[in-house]
Amino acid sequence: MKNIRMIASALAVFGIANVMFGNTAVKINPSSDKIKVQWFEEFVPMADGVKLYTIGIAPANAGKCPIVVFRTPYVKERRTDIAEWSAQQREYIRRGYACVFQHCRGCGMSEDDWIPYENERKDGLELLEFVRRLPWYKGEIFLAGSSYTASTHYSYLNTNPPDVKGAAFIVQDVNRYNISYRNGFFKIRLTGNWYVKGYKKKNHTIKRRKKTVNFRQFPLIEFPKRYWGAEEPSFNSVLSHPRADDPFWSSNEPGSGIDFRDAMLKSTMPVMLKGAFYDIYTDGVFAMWREMPMSRRANCTLVVDASNHGGRRDAIPAGMVSDFPGGARVEANAETVDWFDSIRNRTSSTNMPLGKVRYYALWENAWRTEPELVNGSRKVRLALGKDVRSFTYDPLRDPPEFPGSGGICFGGMQIQPPPESRDDMVTFILPPMTERLDVRGRMEAELSVASDCEDTCFYIRVCVDKGDGKWLLLRDDIASLAYDSPYVPGSRRKLRYRFADHAFRLEKGDRLRVDIAGASNAYAPHPNVAGEAFKVRVPKTAKNKVFAEESSLMLFASPTVARCSAAPAEKEKFHLFILGGQSNMSGRGTLTADNRVSHENILVMSQDGSWREAVEPFHWDKRAGKAGLAATFARAYADANPGITVGLIPIAYGGSPIRAWQPGARHYTNAVHYTRLAMKDGVIKGFLWHQGESDSFKMERVHEYLPKFTNAITQLRREFGIEKVPFLAGELGPYLKDWYEERRPNIYWQEMNKEIAKGVKLLPNAAVVSSEGLYEVKKDKIHFDTPALRKFGLRYWDVYRGLK
Repeated sequence: MKNIRMIASALAVFGIANVMFGNTAVKINPSSDKIKVQWFEEFVPMADGVKLYTIGIAPANAGKCPIVVFRTPYVKERRTDIAEWSAQQREYIRRGYACVFQHCRGCGMSEDDWIPYENERKDGLELLEFVRRLPWYKGEIFLAGSSYTASTHYSYLNTNPPDVKGAAFIVQDVNRYNISYRNGFFKIRLTGNWYVKGYKKKNHTIKRRKKTVNFRQFPLIEFPKRYWGAEEPSFNSVLSHPRADDPFWSSNEPGSGIDFRDAMLKSTMPVMLKGAFYDIYTDGVFAMWREMPMSRRANCTLVVDASNHGGRRDAIPAGMVSDFPGGARVEANAETVDWFDSIRNRTSSTNMPLGKVRYYALWENAWRTEPELVNGSRKVRLALGKDVRSFTYDPLRDPPEFPGSGGICFGGMQIQPPPESRDDMVTFILPPMTERLDVRGRMEAELSVASDCEDTCFYIRVCVDKGDGKWLLLRDDIASLAYDSPYVPGSRRKLRYRFADHAFRLEKGDRLRVDIAGASNAYAPHPNVAGEAFKVRVPKTAKNKVFAEESSLMLFASPTVARCSAAPAEKEKFHLFILGGQSNMSGRGTLTADNRVSHENILVMSQDGSWREAVEPFHWDKRAGKAGLAATFARAYADANPGITVGLIPIAYGGSPIRAWQPGARHYTNAVHYTRLAMKDGVIKGFLWHQGESDSFKMERVHEYLPKFTNAITQLRREFGIEKVPFLAGELGPYLKDWYEERRPNIYWQEMNKEIAKGVKLLPNAAVVSSEGLYEVKKDKIHFDTPALRKFGLRYWDVYRGLK
């Protein structure tokens, strides 16, 4: 294999030496302070002669090691910055994995044209053959991908390569029909726009009529010719097969995705699937899990968070009821590298339960684990009303702007416009809920409708008002009158909808709203003509009706899960302490059988809001959570107060800057949620804080720290009415002097300690806890190790007694 000359920027960063392993030249970087790697950069030739840009990194001292494979089309047309990519993969490197990264055909630095999906199978299999020839190869390959990058692996997974020992696939469906359609409606806002953006994107000879051509023009089947000037077989075939039961989707024709469809059914390696309740593929990922027999699920897991496709929440202001504390993707503590480690070490984790689904229940704000997310056992039917509502649907008119999508398209949960904001839609606002319901599974709706056309569209959207006047999207769906059988104009017909899987809580007083329209901007418009809608050139206008009394929304409710509280019966005898800040509060100290602290009469709040015995680690912020300073503090307090139970509220989060603790920000909101939950059971007696490392990297951030620090603490204390309860802030560690002088000599840790001291003086009943002499530090030279943390916790106790 011939090496590519390294780019100048990489040479400027590293001292490079070439090391020959067999027939592959691998370059090694011996000089990086943070991470040392050996690496290669190649144009790897495929069987058809096309060369695909590929890089690889491994620990500098690695011989044979497990290899993680990534493939992606989402790259710019330039070589990868090895230093930057090594930093991104540092956790793999630290744990002994090599990483191989390839630009998909026609993307980035790779040759040829990219036609989505069409070459991934053969290119992926040939990349595996290349990996097997690397000097690092030891018979252990792992696959990782998110969204389309997962599909690059799905394409060949049914070959079940024996040396692929595990995989992690995030937010991606295997079913090409689901990706492209919903009940016969082409997904413009998903497959349509995405395909157009990526198709042969490096080929600048192709005309793209972006300004004059769109998917809302008729007929749909002629879009490729209108846009590119020519048909594209794999895309045309998708546009011309809108039915899920069409034999095309089980054929080997271009665009069918048949090779992807049975990826999970014909493979046997352990796979972690990740989904989200507001992903574009929520419905599809749950369907994948349901299709897998119990024997296949046994070594797999499905983790579903409260986020959207990208792991975020779209357009929802901070501080609203939809913040979902602990429900973000990063807060699931189900990292890909941990999954791979568990496979190699034959261990298990409650965060990635084998054979089960772990999901976050929205507004219940708790993680739950079940073999499968099924419909709740109790059916709750809600009638839409008693009147008859009419609207006109014109396919040539711009459709209503419905922001977001409920698990079947892009957008995620978003705030909705006011009811009946247009004259071509109708809205039904249901009476307030009379009880709490924990909704589980796939909600259903039944609409009694009529139209003056032989076929038309009824798009439905379900929203909730949690009491703040903001309508938040729950779920949406779309269907046509004649999809299942011919329709006689003027007659009544029942349309039945089954929404994407969900898990959420409705409280007494919450209101549900149902919007119905003839179109959505997420889907190709229906022409109001029966038959093959994709061929229709001249659409009609439809006059449609909804008979509310015969229409309903069906919820499936599970018995409400009470908090499993082990709190003392007497609230006054349960003394609570808030643990806030970043990683040195949440704890990164090494845990062994010999350095654990007795937890008798000490409880800690779990991520689901229940209490458990205070066995470290206390925090759930990151996978690295281990020993912290709170253990010895709590032990000392409990010993000094017989008959009292100590309750710890772990809200610290590693790496969090002070801006993340301002009112309305993520960690502030989490703190409010968990502390208020804890206060139902006990009385707050103290607030322990350690934070500031993330704000000490620039002098301007140090100068900005004081007002943000005092504001965060003042507002949090005010939230809970604990302005006079002792507040303790620990100094940053003195060992940082060595770390900063060695790696980043212009870091201002001492100045930060002075700002912390100034801030504490401005707060009532507050004090600083000295870190002087605590030099026991972990190898990363960032975190206190366990001996220092145990001493630090006792120092907090000594200072606390002085404040009391």
